[in-house]
Order: sequence, then structure tokens, then C-alpha cells
Amino acid sequence: MAQQTQDDVDREKAAQMRQMLAAENREAVAHRFGEDSLQSAEFRQAEKDLAQQRSQARKRREEAMAGDADVAQEQVAEQAAQQQRDAQMEAQAEAQRQAELEAQRQAEAEREAQLEREQQRQVEQTQQEQVEHQHEERQTVEAERDRREDATEKQEKEEVQQKAERREVKEQSPSDMFSAKARAARERDTQDQDRGLGR
Repeated sequence: MAQQTQDDVDREKAAQMRQMLAAENREAVAHRFGEDSLQSAEFRQAEKDLAQQRSQARKRREEAMAGDADVAQEQVAEQAAQQQRDAQMEAQAEAQRQAELEAQRQAEAEREAQLEREQQRQVEQTQQEQVEHQHEERQTVEAERDRREDATEKQEKEEVQQKAERREVKEQSPSDMFSAKARAARERDTQDQDRGLGR
């Protein structure tokens, strides 16, 4: 029982020394327990325990720091992944926007081409109508000219014939005059018939 009590005292003494050493106060240990206590087994145990505590504390700090580093690394990786996703989404959105712009440009180009084709068709149609109109006008003018020429030629022939008949009247006897008139009448009938057939 006394030995157990002494062990308790030694442990308590070592604990007190350890606390003093933790505060880096060897002088306090020497002052409290005497200079010889610095060479005692309790002091060595206190130093060993303190070193072990410090080692464990340092290990815990290192582990915590490593954990923090892992967390930080994971955060960096997640941020990088998010940035990559954002960049991909932005690239897809830009590609979609460019595709829509290209579709709009193509639609506008097709609309302009269609308008140009329609304008060209109208120009060609107008030109064709003008050509046909000019052709009709030429035909009308030529027909009118031919009609006038025929009328003039007919009138000239009739005048020549009338002059010839008047000369014959002056030169012929009454019987000859009658024959000439009859012949002229027959010629006129023949000409009228020819013109009728010509029509």
C-alpha cells in the first residue's frame, strides 16, 4: 500500500515536472524539487513524456496540415474541374451562337439571291415585252406602208388607165368608144375579182 502511494506520489511529481518543462521552465523544477531532481528518474520520465506529447502534438498538427492540404488540393481540383466545365459550357454556347449567326447569314444571303433572281427575271421579262412590242410596231408600220404603197400604186394605175381611156375616146369613133368602155369595164371586173381572190 505504501509502495502504491509512493508510485502515486512519483507520478504526480513527474506530472508536475512535465507541466513545468512544458513551460520550458527547468529552473522552476530545480527550485521546486531541488537541483538533484533534474537527475532523477521522475525528471527523465517527465522529459520522455513531454517529448512524446510534443511528438504526438506535432504529428497531429502535421496530419491536420496534411488533411488541410488534401482538402485544399481537392478544392483546387474541384475549382479546376468547375472552371473546365464552365469553359466547355461557354464554348458550347459560343459555338451555338456562331451556328445561329451563320444560319442567319445564310438565310439572308439566300433571301438576297432570291430577290436578285426575281429582279433579273422581271428585267428579262420587261426586255422581252419591249422586243415583242417593237416587233409588233415594226410589223404594223410595215403593213401600213405596204397598204399605202398598194393604194398609191393602184391609184397611179387607175390614173394612167383613165388618161389612156380619155385619149382613146378622143381618137376613136362612137362605136370604138363603146367597145373601149366595155373592155375597160371588163378589165375592172377582172381586177376586182383578182383582188377578191387575193384576199
